[in-house]
Amino acid sequence: MDRIVRAMARDGSAHACVLESAGMVNAASIAHGLSPMSAAVLGRALGAASLMGCLLKDKGNSLTLRVEGVGPAGKALVVSDWMGNVRGYIGNRELPVIAEDGALDVASAFGPGTLTVIKDIGLGEPFSGRVNLVDGGIARDIAEYYMRSEQVPSVCALGEYMAADGSCVSAGGLLACLLPFSDPETAAKLERNAASLPPVSSVLRSGGCEDLLDLIFRDIPYDLFDEMHPEFKCTCSRARTRRALAALGRDELADMIAGDGGARLKCEFCNKEYIFTGIELAKIMESII
Repeated sequence: MDRIVRAMARDGSAHACVLESAGMVNAASIAHGLSPMSAAVLGRALGAASLMGCLLKDKGNSLTLRVEGVGPAGKALVVSDWMGNVRGYIGNRELPVIAEDGALDVASAFGPGTLTVIKDIGLGEPFSGRVNLVDGGIARDIAEYYMRSEQVPSVCALGEYMAADGSCVSAGGLLACLLPFSDPETAAKLERNAASLPPVSSVLRSGGCEDLLDLIFRDIPYDLFDEMHPEFKCTCSRARTRRALAALGRDELADMIAGDGGARLKCEFCNKEYIFTGIELAKIMESII
């Protein structure tokens, strides 16, 4: 079961969220029929969005993470809620293995590009921030976003380990942020610990979230304050798809009936398909006032 564990430095200088996410990576890979490389790249974006999403304050808030580059991956789009649940997709589902020194090279999969974060916290116009990709590996790009768009010094680390059969053995990450008026000594320790952090996937293969917290908070007293169990979980449904069809209007629905005899719609986020017959479309037309 995937987990998010959140903790706070005892002096109030920083908070951290750590994530185990192999389950959501495997669920996304199965839903979209991804190659191992595509699963790893999308998994990296899923992990980042889950960690950022769990910092949202209220139910109904959402965070959208979009990574776009000139590399072969194209685009990854992920939406997260306040519990860290995610749904998303990648532009290229059949990426060949891109590796460097034996490790999957997510940065090269995206190449130069941009990272965009959109937060909808129910206050009307969503907040949006965009930064150029630092290296395309997403973790450093998330830290760059927090620094430039929210003026929050942070540390982000992400990783995944894929088995020979294409399944994800371990995946996850951490996101640690300094809080206002943080103690300089605590900040220095956090920076030191981040610099010596081993690969996330190796820590999670032999341990878990608590091991990551111990590493990032080494020599910094801290307290755990909650745990969540995020999933790869789409919010699509037949009812929502029906409402989307109704929003198209009578004329377009009539064209669908005349041209195709019905409609076949697929959710980009989870790849689930919804089929509506011509009779069903006619009933939707009748319901439009």
